[in-house]
Amino acid sequence: MHSLKRFPHSVILGMISIALVASSARSQTAISGNDTTGHADISNTVFGLGADFSALSGEGISMRMHFPERLSLMFTGYIYRSSNPTETMYDYGVEGQYDLVLRGRIRFYLLAGASHYSDVIEDRYHNGNQYTGPDRLGGGFGIETTLIGNDLCVSLSVALTFFQPSGDIIPLPQGGIHYYFR
Repeated sequence: MHSLKRFPHSVILGMISIALVASSARSQTAISGNDTTGHADISNTVFGLGADFSALSGEGISMRMHFPERLSLMFTGYIYRSSNPTETMYDYGVEGQYDLVLRGRIRFYLLAGASHYSDVIEDRYHNGNQYTGPDRLGGGFGIETTLIGNDLCVSLSVALTFFQPSGDIIPLPQGGIHYYFR
């Protein structure tokens, strides 16, 4: 049981390591010679910043790396601390996406992700993380399309989320908005 608690942390650290190696190996933006608009295009965008809301792969500020092939990686997280009573909430997660259909302003993709959620209240009534399933793993499918121009995109997806150690398995919607740049 102890190794299952550490599994999402190992997956997240592994994905971050792979992303760092891959990003250093791919410094070009893969914009075709025909692109004179200067705008990012979903099919060849390299980086995006925004917000993502997912019980599977984290909620908060997110960074997405979309490689010239069909692979995307997204890292998400947030932290909040209050003072009365002292409460610390945070999450961090990673999501890998594989494009099934990629046409101009729209893409359909498969996704797999993992995250860790924590809500710790420091008083005499609470002890430790308040979540019964703080570690999450799962997969699903999604769609992303541009809103205004080619730089601002919105994504919607559904993921079958496995909450550890509680054992709950729930299909949940998720969404995000990202601004892409080269």
